[in-house]
Order: sequence, then C-alpha cells, then structure tokens
Amino acid sequence: IFTLSSLYDRAERIGFDLEGPQRPEFDMILVGTRGHGELIGDFVQVPLGKGWLTFVAHGRVRQFVIGRGVEAWLLLFEPQRVGSSSVLMPPATKSSCAVPPSSPRRAAVRRHPGRTDG
Repeated sequence: IFTLSSLYDRAERIGFDLEGPQRPEFDMILVGTRGHGELIGDFVQVPLGKGWLTFVAHGRVRQFVIGRGVEAWLLLFEPQRVGSSSVLMPPATKSSCAVPPSSPRRAAVRRHPGRTDG
C-alpha cells in the first residue's frame, strides 16, 4: 500500500515510464483522495480521483495518463493471494471499473469494446 505520488517519485528516480502501456500480473485498486483524472484499463478510459474507487485486473493493459494533481492510495495484490476458488473472484476482475463518489452502490464498469467476458 502506497500513494500514487510516491509511485511517480520512485519511477522518476529509476527512469521508468509510467505513462507507457504495461500489462502487470497483479490487481490494482486505487482509492482517490485528490484531484480528478483517468487511467487507461484495457484501452478504455477509467475515472480516477477524489472519491473514486478504481480497479484494474491483472493481465490487463494499463496506462497512467493523469496529472500530478491527482492523488490516490494504491493497493496492489496478486490474484493467487485471494484464493483459487472462482467463488472468491468477483466478476469485476475481468475488466476495469470505477465506483463514482455520488453513487457508492453502482459501479461504472468500463469494458473493452467487443469483450464478452462478463
């Protein structure tokens, strides 16, 4: 668990480009605390920022396209840590999604066009 700003600082120190596409093998949850922006999850823009809970599943192409005014807590975890049971893996792990601050019970699910994986 760490902040988005600390990730950017660390990437700058080692010369890593966060804004280039990546396909990591871990799940990522971002809890927005400041600003408003987006990230790209499977080539679809997903909201990120204050009040948003944003999720991108492992194995999906993701790309940061946000400004430094956006801050969030990042939680990274490997899907194997959750368990091998499909009952423990919610359907949202198959896409990128964000829960808007004004409607905590409804997720704004952004899916790649043409995907049929639920």
